[in-house]
Order: sequence, then C-alpha cells, then structure tokens
Amino acid sequence: MSGAAAAAGMSTAGVSNTISVARCEDASCTVTTELIDELSAYGEIARLDTSMITVLKCIFVTYFDVRGAQMALADLPGRSEPFPAADHDFRSVRLNMSSQAAKAGVVCGFGQFGE
Repeated sequence: MSGAAAAAGMSTAGVSNTISVARCEDASCTVTTELIDELSAYGEIARLDTSMITVLKCIFVTYFDVRGAQMALADLPGRSEPFPAADHDFRSVRLNMSSQAAKAGVVCGFGQFGE
C-alpha cells in the first residue's frame, strides 16, 4: 500500500509500522538530530533501533501509527524499505464493557469508534 493510500484512510491491516532507513553514507554511522526531526515529520516515533547501524548501514524506525511508516516509505524512496514488525511491536486495548455500555446506552456498535 502506498503512503498516499494510507493517508487517504484505506485499511492498513497486516502492514508493518516498522521501516528500515539507509543512513550511513560515511564511516561515522551516527544518528543526528536532523535525521530524527526528518523522520518525526511523518508521525510519532515509537522506537528507533540503531543496533545494526554499523553492520547493515541502516536504522529501524517504528512509528506508533502505521500510516506514518507508509508516508515515510512513499517520501523516502531508495532510502527506506518496509521491515517486518518485531514480536513485541503490538498494542492491545482492554475495555470495561459495562462502563462503556452505560455511557453509550448499548452494548454493541463499537464500529463508531474506528477500526
């Protein structure tokens, strides 16, 4: 799915919110404030993994929102590519159904709150 499709509100189910970004043009392999600012423009960063920067010459960026990853992929062709999400990159939400039902007045209809 393209960044434009993600931004347009299409389904992002099954798409990773982690990308790899080629960074090392020289031997220093450093992450600069400018790079972080550039990547943050696409969305809030959940995790910035630099553990493989000297070996693979890239960093792994995980966004909280998959649409941020898709926009970064679209805007950084040749420098970025999709990367599978780590096992611990997931979110879960627990809802107290009785309190939600009391507020909404019904037990079903959670589709109004989004995907």
